[in-house]
Amino acid sequence: MARDLLALLDRGEAGLTHILVVDDNRSVRAALRVFLEEEGFEVQVACDFEAAARMLREAAYDVLITDLDLPGGNGFDLVRRARAFRPEMRSILVTGYGCSALRRQAAELDLLGYLEKPVDPFTLLSLVRARETPLGEGRHAQ
Repeated sequence: MARDLLALLDRGEAGLTHILVVDDNRSVRAALRVFLEEEGFEVQVACDFEAAARMLREAAYDVLITDLDLPGGNGFDLVRRARAFRPEMRSILVTGYGCSALRRQAAELDLLGYLEKPVDPFTLLSLVRARETPLGEGRHAQ
C-alpha cells in the first residue's frame, strides 16, 4: 500500500489535479475523461456553458479544458467566468476552427494552451502537467 502511494506521488499530478472538461460532443467528453483519469487526474465533465458555469461555482478545479463552441456560450467567456471564481485556475481551449484571430484572443487570455482538433492526447497531457507555469508564461500549441 505504501509503495502504491509513493508511486502515485512520484507521478506528480496523480490525485492532485482536478480537471473540468467541457464539450458538447459526448464522445469527446468520454474519451478525454477516460484518458485523463487513467493518467491519475480527477475529472468531471459538462456538456454546455451553463452546466460548466454551475460546476465552476460549486467546486474548485485546477484546470479547465473547454471547447470554443458550446451550447449557451463560448469557451472564451467560460474561461473569463472561471477566473472570476478562481483566478489561479489554468485553462486550455480546444477548437475545430483555428485561425489567427482566435489565437490572438487565446494569447490575450494567457491560456495554458490552445489546441486545434483533432487533439493529440499527449499534447493535452503535457499542457495539463505544465499547469504550474506562472500566469503570463502560458504555452500555446497548435
